[in-house]
Amino acid sequence: FMRFANVYFLVIAVLQSIPTISPLTPLSGILPLAFVLIVSMIREAIEDYRKYCDDKTANCQPVRVLKTENVPKEELESKKKLAVETNSVFNPDFPACFDIVRSQDLKIGQVVLMFKEDIFPADLLLLGTSDKNNRAFIETAMLDGEKSLKKREAIPAINKLSQNDRFLFFGRVECALPNDALDKFDGTIYFHSGKDSSLSFNDRQCLMKGAKLKDTDWVTAVVAYTGKNTKIMLNSREGEVKQSKIERIMNTIILIVLGIQLSLCFIAGVLAGVWETNEGKDNFYLKRDEKGAVTGIINFFSQLLLLNTLITIS
Repeated sequence: FMRFANVYFLVIAVLQSIPTISPLTPLSGILPLAFVLIVSMIREAIEDYRKYCDDKTANCQPVRVLKTENVPKEELESKKKLAVETNSVFNPDFPACFDIVRSQDLKIGQVVLMFKEDIFPADLLLLGTSDKNNRAFIETAMLDGEKSLKKREAIPAINKLSQNDRFLFFGRVECALPNDALDKFDGTIYFHSGKDSSLSFNDRQCLMKGAKLKDTDWVTAVVAYTGKNTKIMLNSREGEVKQSKIERIMNTIILIVLGIQLSLCFIAGVLAGVWETNEGKDNFYLKRDEKGAVTGIINFFSQLLLLNTLITIS
């Protein structure tokens, strides 16, 4: 009902359902309006279904996640003990095995492996890259419309985890509360080793959801924010109902035609009321008992229904 024509014909359909003022059958106004509305609803339903399919495809995007569940607990503890004893953060002898999961099943803290041209399924903290200079390049066209590549840099000490596709990392990541600032991504990585140490990170290590990995063979990253807490979702707003320029022009034309129609109906109603007052009593065979004012009002609405074709429903 954003189009004035639909509102107009809804009012016409209601008026045609009143026998006193309607010279037409109600179906002549209800059926065309119902047809237009049903077609519009079908079109909107098709668009919503397409959006649903797109969302489902995005949520089912396969993601490679570091597998730790099937690693024997004894082996994991021994590796951790070795790291503590040697005061090291990474152990190149630890096998980096990855499982395939759906993006909607990602959890904060999981380590993921992304390849070139992959779209990031969540806000990620860059850990390692295939580049010897600790660099990775991303495209953020879906976020800010810019197709120029942006550089991201892995922290050199952390990038060691990519050696030989094997690593061991014990620690925790603390991030700031979710926010919609695309250039704000602060936090600290705490390493659990013989002597606890930490490293801070910023937006240069941020891989935002919706961005695409470019000119880099692969990166490893840890999930920082998921779902509605990602920056792309925090920056999304409820869609506004938009009207094309043609629709705005059509609405203006409809209002002008409606003004002319109401003027004609008003003139007809006044003339009918005057005739009823002056001549109605002399024409007894018409069997009319209304007063002039009542006749004028009824005639106004009757003329409105008869002239409703001045405005097209299509």
